[in-house]
Amino acid sequence: MANLQNDRGICDKSLLLQMSRKSRLINYRHPYLSELDSRFYASLDFINLQPKNIFSIDIFPNFSDGLKSTLFKNANWVDGSSLLNKPKSFAKKNFFLDILENLNFLNKKKEIFYPSKNYRYAFSDNTFDYVEALSVIPWANSPVLLINEIYRLLDYGGFFGFASFGPNTLDTLIATLSKENKSQVRKSFLPLIDLHDIGDFCTSAGFVSPVVASNRVCFKYNKAETALNELRLLSGNPRSDRDGFLRGKSWHKKIINALNNCKDSDGFVTLEFEFIYGH
Repeated sequence: MANLQNDRGICDKSLLLQMSRKSRLINYRHPYLSELDSRFYASLDFINLQPKNIFSIDIFPNFSDGLKSTLFKNANWVDGSSLLNKPKSFAKKNFFLDILENLNFLNKKKEIFYPSKNYRYAFSDNTFDYVEALSVIPWANSPVLLINEIYRLLDYGGFFGFASFGPNTLDTLIATLSKENKSQVRKSFLPLIDLHDIGDFCTSAGFVSPVVASNRVCFKYNKAETALNELRLLSGNPRSDRDGFLRGKSWHKKIINALNNCKDSDGFVTLEFEFIYGH
């Protein structure tokens, strides 16, 4: 499989590998994503929505059912992944992808729909009256193509909801790690998109007057090692310009030192996220 790159500098092959690692095949929603989901759904409290056909796109579609069970109970939910369909020749070479393919909760409980490399899903125009893309935009190959495709899938008067992490996410950690490393470390983190650009993408796709909000949310830990483990469970680094070698113990030590320098006045290691959500 060729290394498909895009305007955000993300390597699709690396993304597919990292999201299929055994450590991420755990049957629960990551705390960062659960909180992001909650913020998004809370923003819908004062909107009168009664959709009948829903397409829910997620980076981890198998672990996103918690809040769905209480929302739009009479609707027909269809689940989609934002990852590309894995080529058979590639899947045969990866043990964890074989596990993912054969897990009971994937094959028996629900069908997951995957897009083509141009974010084209196998549905006709105007199929759904509600489409949500939660925990997708941070890893999207091309947010513009994704949002354009969602606009195609929505019926006239349909509703599009989304949630993402903003560019101020982990900014204190990035700054302290850059200081610890004595050079910039931005390419070790995902390039995130701000709320204004997301709003512009929605407008250019054809959506009218998108509403986009953001909040700062802090996650606190007793130990730096616990914070690092939780970060690792969320995602790897799929950037195409990342260093082409494995990091050693000295890099691990720098990260731990940087995390310890993110402690608040009560001594908790604090990771600050920018949550973006809108419709």
